[in-house]
Amino acid sequence: MERKKWFETVDFYALTGLVCLWVSSWLLMYPHRMLVEVPLFNSVWGAFFKAFGVSAKHNAGVQQQPDLLCGISALIVMTIMQLRGIFRVTLFDGVSSGENQNHRALKIVLNLLSITVHTLFFTMIIKVFLFPETGMSAFPSIERMKTDFFLTLFSVFCIAGMIFSVQSVAKLLFVLLVAVGIFRNISVVSSFMGVTGFAAILFAAAGFYLEFCTDGFNAEKLRVDFYVLSGKYDALLKEAQDEAGRLSSLAGKNKKNFLDGRNV
Repeated sequence: MERKKWFETVDFYALTGLVCLWVSSWLLMYPHRMLVEVPLFNSVWGAFFKAFGVSAKHNAGVQQQPDLLCGISALIVMTIMQLRGIFRVTLFDGVSSGENQNHRALKIVLNLLSITVHTLFFTMIIKVFLFPETGMSAFPSIERMKTDFFLTLFSVFCIAGMIFSVQSVAKLLFVLLVAVGIFRNISVVSSFMGVTGFAAILFAAAGFYLEFCTDGFNAEKLRVDFYVLSGKYDALLKEAQDEAGRLSSLAGKNKKNFLDGRNV
């Protein structure tokens, strides 16, 4: 059996998708500035006036950074999704099996890279949309989980359902959890991220498309993609169909002549 070259074993579409997710993660970590409401006085009187809508605007620096709790949460969710078949974290499955021994070290390195990038991305998604830093003296993430009891309870319910329910229900619960988590603080996140948030979403969408909507490195598929982008695909498809019809007709004539020759 001929040994495949290293570039024939690498899923370059998925690898490019990883790069897009990495860029999206760094855009989510990009520092911003936003106007936040602060009390007029750093005392009980400040809180008193703020309760009646009397406050000041303060231009504060904002930067979302990954922390331990968000990272552990991302790893737990990714592990559940990988085991239930909802989401593929690794680029190559079963690299220790006999059929995947070619360039095994390279595949292991790429799997580790994939795990690292996906962990960073999901950590930042959890951090930005569930526990965003908004320029104020923010509570730690664990304190926010206590104060936002509904979201915490809903997250526990969805994660338990992803573990114990059938796969179709687990996928639905995952989508529901992501949707609720994103829209929980979407207005706040959109206000301080601005166009950077839009760019992060574009890179994330491109990354997931390249990971899950393509079939890996295939020279013929790359050629077809190029023809589609250049507008030549329809003409080439018609040409191929005409050639197939011509060959089929020629094969029919040859078969008829062969049978007629045998009957003579």
